Amino acid sequence: MKGGGILGELAVKSLYADLLDAERVLGKRRMTEIFIKSAKDAAEEVVVSKIKALTNFSFSVVKGTFKAVVIYKKDGIKGVGKLVLNKAKSTAEDLKSFVDEMIKDFRNDRRSFMKKISRIVIFSTAALLYAGGLDLEGGAPDMDLKLGVGHHRNIFSHTILLPLFLEFSMRFVLNIAEEMVKDGHGGIWKKLYDFKQEYSDVVIGGMWFGAMMHLFKDSAPLSGRTKPLTGLHGLSMETHKRILSASSALAGIFSYEELKKRKK
Repeated sequence: MKGGGILGELAVKSLYADLLDAERVLGKRRMTEIFIKSAKDAAEEVVVSKIKALTNFSFSVVKGTFKAVVIYKKDGIKGVGKLVLNKAKSTAEDLKSFVDEMIKDFRNDRRSFMKKISRIVIFSTAALLYAGGLDLEGGAPDMDLKLGVGHHRNIFSHTILLPLFLEFSMRFVLNIAEEMVKDGHGGIWKKLYDFKQEYSDVVIGGMWFGAMMHLFKDSAPLSGRTKPLTGLHGLSMETHKRILSASSALAGIFSYEELKKRKK
C-alpha cells in the first residue's frame, strides 16, 4: 500500500514536471486554452454520457414493460414467464458467444486475446479499488474517514457525486493529453492519449461498477438499519437506505452504458 502511494506520488510529480516543460514551450496562453477546452469537453462528456445512459435505461424499461403487458393480456402469466425465459436464454447465448470468441482468439489471435484479457483485468482492478476489495470495505468512498469519523458516509462520498467528480477529473487529464499530442508532444502525453483510446471506458465503467457494489452493501438491503448519511438530519432510516440504494442503481446504469460503447 505504501509502495503504491510512492508510485502514485512519483507519477504526479512526473506529470507536473511535463506540464511545466510544456508551458515553457507553448506559453501560458496556449496552456490556458488547453486547460479550458479540456475542462469544458470533460464536463460535456460526463453530462452527455449520463443523460444518454438514463434515457436508454428509461426507454428499455418502458419498452420491456409495454411488451410484458401486451403479452400478459394475450397469453397471461404463462406468456410473461416465456418472455423472461427467452430473455434468460438470450443472455446465456451472449455469454456463450463471448466465451467462444475468447477461445477462438486464444487459438488464432493471441494479441486480440491478450487485449481482451487486459481490459477485463483493468475493469476488475478499477472496480475493486473503488469498492474497497472483495469485502467492499474501504475504497474510495471510505477515504472520508481520513477527515475524521464525523465526516464518514457524507453526501459527497456515498452517493454518485464522488464517482462523477472522479470521472470528470480523469476525462480532464486525458483530454489535456490529447491536446498535447495534437501540439506535437510525446512522452507521457502520448501514453495517456493511447490509454484514453484503448482503456478509458473500462476504467470509468469499472469505477462505476465498484461504486454500485460499495453503495449497495452500505444500503444494507437485508437489514432494517444502516449507518445514516452524515449531515442529512431529520430523515428516516428508510430514506437514508433509499438514497444509498438509488445511488447504487444509478452507478450500475452508468457502468453498463460505458461498457456498451465497445460493442458498437
